[in-house]
Amino acid sequence: MTRLLLALSVACLLSATLPVTAQAGEACSAKSSTEIANVFTNAINLNDRFKRSLDDADHTAYDSLRSQVESFGEETLFPCVRRAAKILSKRNDPILMQKLLRLTVSYENSADESISYSLGVIFAHNPGAIENGIKEFSETQRQTLTKSVQWGWQNVKSGLSPAVIRDREQRLAKLSSYRHSSYSNDYCGWAPLPPRAVFRPGFGFTFNGRSVAMNFTTTLVFNAW
Repeated sequence: MTRLLLALSVACLLSATLPVTAQAGEACSAKSSTEIANVFTNAINLNDRFKRSLDDADHTAYDSLRSQVESFGEETLFPCVRRAAKILSKRNDPILMQKLLRLTVSYENSADESISYSLGVIFAHNPGAIENGIKEFSETQRQTLTKSVQWGWQNVKSGLSPAVIRDREQRLAKLSSYRHSSYSNDYCGWAPLPPRAVFRPGFGFTFNGRSVAMNFTTTLVFNAW
């Protein structure tokens, strides 16, 4: 009896550690990371076709593709998203991470929250996977991805240690502030922060010694450096 109770306790602990579990009857048919990545590629292609059909005067293709997207999502895609979250929470897999992030961009306006939730789980357990993967995307896409990670993180951080939460909050702040270096006559950007701006853990951003919001803007002057 004691051994049974101990086994149940361990099982509960492991379940709480990674809060992504497939519901009964929902199992990812893809067995390897490569197969899961292929599922994501197929989902992106199908979703892109569906979005293009929105402009067709004939709604036949739209109706058909909408049904396919919904069916593929429930039966194949989302179980594999949860499976990918388990894999990426334990180890780095750059190709799988890239495919999952590209899937997130493709499904930006989807009502289903499985993808965002899974990104939150990965960020909680292996933040470096997302931090490295997100660098390959455009600024607009990074903004989309960061918002998705933020939503997922808010829904998985409960129960984690204060130290882990503090570390992830700091990482998320840096992720939100990252910009590619770029320049034009009207715009100049820095990665990750402009001159005289500082991020202090536990305090936030300051510019010229004054507290500022995460998305603050400033005017460039000739002696900024």
